[in-house]
Amino acid sequence: MTWQNFGNLALGNQPLSLFDTLAAQIANTVIVPCTAAGTNAIVLTPTANAPAVPAYTNAQMFAFVPAATTTGSVTIAVGVLTAKNAYWGDGTSQVASGELIIGRPYMAQFIQALNSNAGGFVIFNTDFPTGVTAGAYTSTNLTVDRFGRLSAAATGGGGLAPIADQTVLGNVSGGTATPIALTKTQLTTLVNVFTSGLSGAVPASGGGTTNFLRADGTFAAPSGSSGSGLISIQAFTSTQTITIPGSATKAFITLAGSSGAGGAFGGSGLGGGAGGGGAGALEKYLTGLTSGNTLALTIGAAGVGGAGAGGAGGTSTLASGSQAITTLTANGGGGGAQGATTFPGAAVGGAGGTATNGDVNYTGTDGGSGTFVNETNAWITRGSGGATGLGRGSGGNGSTSGNGSSGVTGTCVIHWFA
Repeated sequence: MTWQNFGNLALGNQPLSLFDTLAAQIANTVIVPCTAAGTNAIVLTPTANAPAVPAYTNAQMFAFVPAATTTGSVTIAVGVLTAKNAYWGDGTSQVASGELIIGRPYMAQFIQALNSNAGGFVIFNTDFPTGVTAGAYTSTNLTVDRFGRLSAAATGGGGLAPIADQTVLGNVSGGTATPIALTKTQLTTLVNVFTSGLSGAVPASGGGTTNFLRADGTFAAPSGSSGSGLISIQAFTSTQTITIPGSATKAFITLAGSSGAGGAFGGSGLGGGAGGGGAGALEKYLTGLTSGNTLALTIGAAGVGGAGAGGAGGTSTLASGSQAITTLTANGGGGGAQGATTFPGAAVGGAGGTATNGDVNYTGTDGGSGTFVNETNAWITRGSGGATGLGRGSGGNGSTSGNGSSGVTGTCVIHWFA
């Protein structure tokens, strides 16, 4: 377009229509303010002082505020001119439902090349969405529109459907696929197996009880062990037949007898009872065992406290069954004497038990004496129970006012080795 130039006019009178030409040229370069009517078929009417629009001109701009929020595909007509499709900036996405909002300002630019050269309008939003629609989105599906706005959507409406607890989304199909909720088993297939230089999952062990996980990520028997590791530990407190477990060829035995009971007091206002003796105990390392063979374990009863002297603790033994061994014996502690009935007097504590045939044998300590020293001042003491060898309990305490305390039952603890 060549602008009308008054400086180059010839001398003499000129027609006033030149001003009309210039005004029309200016009108094609300004944003024409308009009022808008209609919801989807929008009609723009230039305001009273705006330039007239006798025809669409390429790149001409129109400003308007919608009278209603759109509910479908949008067209725009200026005055009585032909309605044209309204597009967003890509020139192909026609403005649709909910995308022009009542009360917000917009500009429409006519572009002749749109819609296969039939012409159309490109919409510019001077109040563009901030990107997030207000609202709470906790535990709900989401949809994103062409402006990057988030909004709540029904399941399957573009958001993610809820998944079960303790699951994650992923793909183990071997190709491109929609994510699914993976099980724990499926998830482990995505994790690296750890190596000396890579963190990750522990490899499958292959079973058994002798191999251990090494720093290089493999399972193997400890170097130099020849499969001689600890298999299991068992503890026994009653008489029974013990079966040697599978793969076991050696055992470390800890055996204790039962301790003696404390003695009762000598009577009201009389001497205190003596303590029971601690039981004997031993430690023994056995070799040459055969799995499946048996050993015979006897656990003696604990000394029982009563109205008189305390009962002695029983003897514990580990002897041959189908597996031949030298019998191991841990004797019980003696019972404490009843308190003295004359003064001055003392009740003697039970003797500590002994042990035989262990690699190391421990004798329990004697029970403490009960005393009756001074009738007038009632100076009476009871004897404490003696300690069992290896600290496996103690004898029963004597009493100054009733029956003596019972002893502690013996034990056998076995560490089995391959």
